[in-house]
Amino acid sequence: MPPSGSRVVDACRSLATLDEPVKRLLARGLRERRFADGDVILTQGHPGMGLFLVAEGQTAVVLRDDQGQRRELARLGLGEVFGEMSLLTKEPCTADVVAAGPVVAFHLGIEEFERLARKHPELGIVLTYLIGERLGEESVDGLGGKTLDRYHIERCVGRGAMAVVYEAREADGERPVALKMMSHRLVYESGAMQRFQAEADTLLSLGHENISRLHRRFDAFSTCFLAMEYCDGSDLAQVIEQRGALPEAEVRKIAGHLAAALLHLHGRGIVHRDLKPSNVMTTQRGEIKLTDFGLATAACRPDDIEDTEARSALLGTPLYMSPEQLEGAPPAPASDLYALGCVLYELASGKRAFSASSLMQLIALKHDFRLPAARNLGAGVSWRLHRLLKRLLSTDPEDRLVPLDKYAAWAEPLAPDLASS
Repeated sequence: MPPSGSRVVDACRSLATLDEPVKRLLARGLRERRFADGDVILTQGHPGMGLFLVAEGQTAVVLRDDQGQRRELARLGLGEVFGEMSLLTKEPCTADVVAAGPVVAFHLGIEEFERLARKHPELGIVLTYLIGERLGEESVDGLGGKTLDRYHIERCVGRGAMAVVYEAREADGERPVALKMMSHRLVYESGAMQRFQAEADTLLSLGHENISRLHRRFDAFSTCFLAMEYCDGSDLAQVIEQRGALPEAEVRKIAGHLAAALLHLHGRGIVHRDLKPSNVMTTQRGEIKLTDFGLATAACRPDDIEDTEARSALLGTPLYMSPEQLEGAPPAPASDLYALGCVLYELASGKRAFSASSLMQLIALKHDFRLPAARNLGAGVSWRLHRLLKRLLSTDPEDRLVPLDKYAAWAEPLAPDLASS
């Protein structure tokens, strides 16, 4: 005998954080539905039917592409939920849901869900988190093969804390784009939308060959999308993982490209704030593109007392942050230059400059840092590159203020085998 609606709600991990009164109200609205093996419960491209919780058996989530090929994305069993995407986004179902054997499920209709969610918004929030967990888990997910706005989504190419990135093509042409989707987990976070819009505003104000270009911003699927220039190479984190230490000639080229990008940014009063290998992309043409401006902000003077958030919030990736940033100093060009030093160190040596088990240990290591001799850093590291690293990794921000225009002259196309890593 299948469990009751209340027991299925209790068994559902996605709903576990709801207060008990809300879970009781939810269970009260559920209606038992039974399906035979092979029954199509939800149909891709058709309107949603509400929320379903599996009580017995399994359902298969199946994606159909434009050629009619079918791909199973997941199997859902006891306590798992389906139907939430179309329910929350008001979009057609993104995949078929088919009974894989006899299935008992509990169903909450659209009107009943909306009535309950109006009184208890936390119900919508937990389901939005579920969407955020599911999208981007695999190269092909619920958005694979869909056309949003003017873009046809092909596959997921990356997923981070704030966004999922898809490779897509313009529906009326062949130009590839990178669609950066704000994670549904952040839809209800007050600052997330502003940060996403700020990233769009920053990118629209820039125009440089070493900075990924923003084509446009649009809203779809109950979240925000940025249609970005598509980089057809790898990020530097992948390059280092695959190749280890790079020849100095290639390190110098990358340093030149990044110096040019930072010169452009800092000249416009903008600090990137999260320069790291995974935020630097290569292209097949041997170019370097600085990406991910989600934390970019206006540079702050040390005596700027208005930007209290910038002074108090630890935003960025600690391993690549300057000592003063880790201690709460406001963002400044010198902090980007420190991050540049960390990236170049990693490229030249094949290993990170710092490894720590706690923030306090990391701060201490950065204050006590002594750059190894050139011969101990990497094969063939010259005194010019060593001197640059020494200045960039200095604990004194003033020492880091190197002439970026001088180093931008190092920029040349990367070796073909490196660009295609």
